Amino acid sequence: MFELLDALQPPAIIVEEDYTVRYANRAFGEFCGVEPERLLGEKCHVVCHNSETPCQLNGSPCPLREVFRTGRSFSIKHVHRCMGGQEKVFEVQASPVVSPETGRVESMLEILVETGESVEEIKKIRSAEDFLHALLEGIAEGVVVISSDLRIIRANKHYLRMSGLTADELKGEFCYRASHRYDVPCFEKGEDCPVINSFRTGTRHSGTHVHFDQNGDPIYVELKAFPLRDFHTGQIIAVLETINDISEKINLKERLKTSEIKYRELYNHTPVMLFNINDAGFITECNQLMADKLGMSKERLKGTFFLSLLSSESQAEFEKKRTLCRTDEVCILEVEMLDVKGNIIPVRLTGKKVVERSGAFYSLIGQDITELKKALHEKEILEAQLLQAQKMESIGTLSAGIAHDFNNILTGLMGYTDLLGKIQTSSQGRDYIHRMTELLNIASNLTKQLLIVGRKAETEYQVFELNAFLKEFISTIQRIIGDTITVEARLHNAPIYIKGDTSQIYQMMMNLFVNARDAICEGGSILLRTEVVKPSPQEGQYHHTRVVEYALVSIKDTGTGIPAEIQDRIFDPFFTTKTDRSIKGTGLGLSVVYSIVTAHKGRIEFESEEGKGTEFRIYLPLSPEEASDTEIVNEEREKTVRLESTILVVDDEDIILDVVDTVLTEAGMKVLRAQSGAEAIEVFRNYEGKIDIVILDMSMPGMNGIETFHRLREIDPGLRAILSSGYSQEKKEEFLNMGFVGCLRKPYRINDILDIVLKHLL
Repeated sequence: MFELLDALQPPAIIVEEDYTVRYANRAFGEFCGVEPERLLGEKCHVVCHNSETPCQLNGSPCPLREVFRTGRSFSIKHVHRCMGGQEKVFEVQASPVVSPETGRVESMLEILVETGESVEEIKKIRSAEDFLHALLEGIAEGVVVISSDLRIIRANKHYLRMSGLTADELKGEFCYRASHRYDVPCFEKGEDCPVINSFRTGTRHSGTHVHFDQNGDPIYVELKAFPLRDFHTGQIIAVLETINDISEKINLKERLKTSEIKYRELYNHTPVMLFNINDAGFITECNQLMADKLGMSKERLKGTFFLSLLSSESQAEFEKKRTLCRTDEVCILEVEMLDVKGNIIPVRLTGKKVVERSGAFYSLIGQDITELKKALHEKEILEAQLLQAQKMESIGTLSAGIAHDFNNILTGLMGYTDLLGKIQTSSQGRDYIHRMTELLNIASNLTKQLLIVGRKAETEYQVFELNAFLKEFISTIQRIIGDTITVEARLHNAPIYIKGDTSQIYQMMMNLFVNARDAICEGGSILLRTEVVKPSPQEGQYHHTRVVEYALVSIKDTGTGIPAEIQDRIFDPFFTTKTDRSIKGTGLGLSVVYSIVTAHKGRIEFESEEGKGTEFRIYLPLSPEEASDTEIVNEEREKTVRLESTILVVDDEDIILDVVDTVLTEAGMKVLRAQSGAEAIEVFRNYEGKIDIVILDMSMPGMNGIETFHRLREIDPGLRAILSSGYSQEKKEEFLNMGFVGCLRKPYRINDILDIVLKHLL
């Protein structure tokens, strides 16, 4: 082993723990000017420093003590004074020599690198089989010897353990494959390679690299590369590289760095304002959100007197709370903070007083509660709207109940009027009957309006002529809006057919005219206009269907107009400007209009100017078909079809039973009567013949029409039944899906009864 050390060009010695020199190579002897054998047994501090005391006693750390203390390599610059008095500055490279048997550090190998050179040269290593084996295995760091073609010649056990490879696997392997798992040398990837640098310059090089073990896990290492030269020729024959695992140190730094980054990210991007103020009330630290909220930079906020950021009302409250807030007590306070433009931001502050050696400060969290306050305000509005809706629901229920009872009366009156018309021959009598019929139609329309208010009316779309409908509407609206307002109609000169629910269209027009009336003080006018228009280029934004033409309905008033600041809210449910107690608005008028227009696949626009009036323009798709005359068909059926069939009529009102009984009996049918569901079941079960159709009233005491229908179906699964209803929350299609063959809406005429019965007898 000592012969191998003699091949090293730099001075080298091996020192025992008690500072005794056990070996010195020839280069060290030449440096001291004596034969190496004369140095054996001397103390290293005498040989190297001509001192009777160890280095550390002279104020410098002793490499020997550091190596034995830590078990790791150690380097330091020393001024060496040889025994002949010559002084030189060296970088001392001290490495532990570990006993293979005990694993303990038994001595230190010290190599002196003269600092006058860029890096101390390392001697060549002979290629013998036992090439520096003892020295390499004794060093407590990973050590590899690398040839000029970057293949590993030898590696010590520490490197084998670090890489996870065996000696046989490493021998002859490229160093960049073993350490980096690369297919090309490090320098070809742009990395700094100490080994290549040592081969090129002949000097010592160092650096930090990331190596990878067999599992692919990274190992952070500190590298030192020494060129090994042939002792005789001075040619570099290999490079010795020491590898020190510094992963723990790097990982600790990375963890600290990552932790700091995460903390800063959390601090700056948390959705609340975080800041500290000192005992004098000045901001010492704040996060980015606080700076963004107030429209200032963090640098500007730091050092700002916190009270200057509060409204005058909040300043006194904050100071009082701060004075009373004890150490470690969490204090909560709502304040008004001011941004850079003076805008008020409501903030809930949570904080506590913290006392440290450097002094006291307050750690505060500020939560912007603008949205919370807005939500609370909206909650109050919704509660008020709920009360309004409940009121409307109560009114609707009452209206629907009245309409139901009134419909039963109207059905009887209409039936008897129609029957009277058949037997009355005098012209005067027919005139009276005609007037009675008109009044009954008005009453029928009134009940329909009551059902719409109660939201219990069935939706029934049919094709009708719009101009005729509006003419009838105008004749009834004048008494509602009063004589002081003039209504002018400019209707299209040709019939306009649309498909819609006439009850809903009537309600839409009523709401718009009532709104116009309320906007006109006195002596104003309302212009109703219709025309046929083509769809606009932007029509696609309103519909997915292709509309060829629209019916335009325009209602223009000379009222006060709609203020600009509320024009974007007029279609909102429950929004109303009628604060006068004498004119109590529901806030549903225009929202209902909007819903009706949308349901009819139309659109609504408006223009308004304060002091001049408002115009609403409603666009409804034209119907490609014209209205049919169902009464003519009914009359033809009555004239041509008379069937001897049995009909069971179930209704709790005698007047309804009498009318239907008379009409169907005159048509040649046999009529059975029942005033309740239970009676209907009994009649149906006991009747010996066949009952062709059952007409069931929807609303009856006890068992209603639907329940009765299901019970009758248990007796006769093929039962054909017609549901008679004054109103229904269900759609007509849903009743048909239950199994009813048809629906008859109250109040109805005798032709309506005959039409639906004959239709299902054919």
